Amino acid sequence: MIEQADEGEDTVNSTVTYTLGANLDHLVLLGKARINGTGNELDNFMTGNAGNNILKGMDGSDLLTGGRGSDRLFGGAGVDYFAFSKGDGIDTIKDYNDDEDIIAFRVFGGIDDFTDLTIKNKGGDAWINLGGQRIVVEGAAGVLDDGDFAFNF
Repeated sequence: MIEQADEGEDTVNSTVTYTLGANLDHLVLLGKARINGTGNELDNFMTGNAGNNILKGMDGSDLLTGGRGSDRLFGGAGVDYFAFSKGDGIDTIKDYNDDEDIIAFRVFGGIDDFTDLTIKNKGGDAWINLGGQRIVVEGAAGVLDDGDFAFNF
């Protein structure tokens, strides 16, 4: 797919592993297959499918949503948002930057602010327990505070 610069925002819907080419903005993975998505230098919106995905935002300020399944999320450079909804799987944020990145909760019954979270430190990682759902933030043990989160995003 070829897209010219400054020609609007574009979304690629894919059922196979896909890397966004130049000037492409958004990627949505479809189906249940274990496929992956990679962004580019733009501010990408990337959404996983029901399978176990690897999403890599690369450069730019990205919004990564793993969806169902156990996903691995890499924001890359820039201020990245890692967004979660009720029913998502056990996801891992692989490159959280405490100075820039945000962990965002969409409408998530019973979780409205930082005091509603249960965070445990295990082996250098922060584990955010959400009932039957968990988010592992690698290398973030002891560093997460209310400034790292957005609620009802």
